[in-house]
Amino acid sequence: MRVAIVHDWLVGMRGGERCLELLCERFPDAHLYTAFYRSDRLSPRLRDHRTFVSCLQDIPGSLSYYRHLLPLYP
Repeated sequence: MRVAIVHDWLVGMRGGERCLELLCERFPDAHLYTAFYRSDRLSPRLRDHRTFVSCLQDIPGSLSYYRHLLPLYP
């Protein structure tokens, strides 16, 4: 079975990201998709998971105001 895990943004470790860790542990072969990604603020378990990031992260300075880009999220 192919599984894809989608999370709005991965820019820190809070409650939702801790639940996401468990999903990644349960489905180690699943692809993880997100709009914004900051590996320096994530746990090693999430950093090591195969992650695909939206082109919205390529907008200069987008990690500073990513919440304001919500209408553009894929």
